[in-house]
Order: sequence, then C-alpha cells, then structure tokens
Amino acid sequence: MPALQDIEIDVIELSNGCAEACSHCSESPEQGLVHASPDLLLESVRQLKKVEEEKGISLFANYWFPFPASDPFAFPGLARLCHGLWQTRGIRSYMLSLGWNRGIGAPEVERLVAAPSCLVRLGITVSNFSRLAEVNYDQHTVRLGRCLKDLEPLWKAQAFDGHPLLFLSPQFVQGAPKDSPYSFEAVERLLGEIEQLSGLPLEQWRNEGRIHSRPVTGLGRAMTVLGVSTTQQLPITAEDPALEISRFPERGFSGLLTMQGTLEIVRAQRGVLGRQRATWEPLDLPALPRAGRIARKLTHPSLRN
Repeated sequence: MPALQDIEIDVIELSNGCAEACSHCSESPEQGLVHASPDLLLESVRQLKKVEEEKGISLFANYWFPFPASDPFAFPGLARLCHGLWQTRGIRSYMLSLGWNRGIGAPEVERLVAAPSCLVRLGITVSNFSRLAEVNYDQHTVRLGRCLKDLEPLWKAQAFDGHPLLFLSPQFVQGAPKDSPYSFEAVERLLGEIEQLSGLPLEQWRNEGRIHSRPVTGLGRAMTVLGVSTTQQLPITAEDPALEISRFPERGFSGLLTMQGTLEIVRAQRGVLGRQRATWEPLDLPALPRAGRIARKLTHPSLRN
C-alpha cells in the first residue's frame, strides 16, 4: 500500500453507469445512471484538505477530470461543484464531455459564465459513436447542434489562463474506411452539419486552435465493434500540447474520489484515459483515518448496495 506522499488525486467520479450504450465504450448500458451528491463530494474534499494540513503534504493535482464514465453535462449541479472545489481547495476543473451532448441548460451555463476562473477547459466531444447516431442520424446532429447553441454564452469566454474556454474534440477510429461513420472524414462532415445547425464559426475556431481531433481509445466493446485492436493510454485532455495536470509527476499513483466520497488509487500517470473502473483499488482506510471515517458516514443511503 503506497504512502500518502505517493498519491496525487486527479479524478472525481460524478456518476455511475450510462444509458447511452455507445459502441466504443466499455461501460455496461444496463447499469442505469446514478449521480453523486455535490455536497458529499465537497465535504470529502474538505476532509482531505484537513489531512493535507495535518500531514503537511499536498494531495491534489493542478486540476481534476470527471472519471471517463461520468459525463459532466449529465451531472446535476455541475457549476456548484466546480465553484465549490475552487473555493474549498483551489482546485480547477477540466470538463470533457463523453459525446452525449444533451446540453446542460441555460441556468447552468450562466453559472459557469459567472466564474470562469474555476475552469481550465470545457470540451465537447463530437462523434458518431452514440446509439442515437446509429438509430437516427438526423436527430443525432440536431442534438449536437442544440448543445453547442445552448453553450453560445461560453463561445467567447476565456479560461483562467486567458485562452478560450470552450473547444471541440472530434473523435474517430484511426484507419477506418472513409465510408465508415467512425472515420475521420465522416466526423469532419458531422462538424460541417453542426456548424449549419448551431451557427458556430467553425473556420474561426480552427484558426484559434479550438478543434482537437483525436482517435478513440480501444476499450471493451470498441475492440470488437469498432475494430480497435489495442488499448491506448491517451491523455484525457484533448488539446495538444495539453496543460500540465500534475504538480508531482514523480508520484506513482493516481487518486480517484469516488461518488461515495471515498478515495481509490491506481498505479498510473495522471490525466490518462483508458483506465477501467475495475483497475482502481480502495485506499487502506487506516492511512486516511479521518477522511475514511467521514466518507463512510457521508455515503448517501440511496447509493448503498
């Protein structure tokens, strides 16, 4: 079991499960969707901050990501959580959607606009991987266009470092035939259709470096359904070069704050996509006595098995 000095927390689990059944995803669509409590997560961060003060160490990375199976746009109270993490511990948030692109609603967008200092980047995945794209492509494009239109108040917003806050992350299968819906060419056509629906100035965004195409990670069903033969360890960040997430790159373990408010770890680089949920292991609670006890007490009854 590693010491606390070997761990850097960079991932938070917002939700458990997914009803979308995207072809490239390793998550089971039968699980349903349960969200964490923002209050529980913030209280857990407060307790971990006390541990930091008692031990004289820093446990958190420069910013955090939602766990790859947690779409931030589907999470109720996203803005409140981002603001709370910044106010409680000075942790900024890097949001990259999974591609559901349902939109988060005008009130939530306005809350994010009001305090951009707590955000690193806000990325929208654009792909043809969702089940809706397979069943009704027109509805799929309309949903993506509506999502981007809903985010129009953020089109000109700047992040804490003065760079544009919002960007697009088109995802495709490397080497797929041009006539495949998962090919780079198909996703480029999708971008053009979204531009027409949303009024997004696509060429301007390209010139500003706000379009970051990336190959899909080969996990689970992707290895058979999409023909992706190897599991890739890709950064969760979409820009190139990516912002530096780690304060302590020499630390060998990444930390995950679970939706139950407990801490789990995996031996991995920070900010890497491609970790399946089963690879994380609970941190031995005696190593975090105060945070561990409070996390157990804070676990919401609706989340218990």
